[in-house]
Order: sequence, then C-alpha cells, then structure tokens
Amino acid sequence: MWSVAGLGFLAGALVRGVIGYVSLHSDPAYGAGHEGRLGAALGALIGGGVGLVIGAVVGSRQTESWEGLRLPISLGIRPGAGTVSCVASFTLR
Repeated sequence: MWSVAGLGFLAGALVRGVIGYVSLHSDPAYGAGHEGRLGAALGALIGGGVGLVIGAVVGSRQTESWEGLRLPISLGIRPGAGTVSCVASFTLR
C-alpha cells in the first residue's frame, strides 16, 4: 500500500509543481520574483498530498491474487570430472 501511496505522492508533486511553476512564470507580474518558485513549491505540496491520498486508497485495495504454477520443465547444472553439464528435463502429463 505504501509503495503505491509513495508513487502517487511523487506523481502528484511533480505534475502540480510543474503546473504551478509554469502558470506563475507565464504571467509577467509574478514571474520576475520568487513567486514562481513559491507557486511551484505550494503546488507540489498540494499535488503531492492529493496524490498520496489517491495512492493510499488505490494501494489498499486487494485487486489480484497470484498462484504458483509448476512448469513441466526442470533445468539444472551437473558438475563432472573436469566438466560442467547443463541438464534439462521435461515432464509430459
């Protein structure tokens, strides 16, 4: 769950930070000072929080289950006197 929440945080912070930076730098009244960086930081914080919540909700859901599958092939290495052999065996059912 936390790995998905972390990915959501990173994605939200990146997207919203870029949007905040670009939107304030495109306006000449705000682009000259530190407001562009502040807008990017606030946008990243807000977007990261939203992404964290969405990622936590998505990550908490159990959507799939995995089962082991036994394949009809077996591979191995067999050491010999001065040699090494590769062995493959197949099982037909």
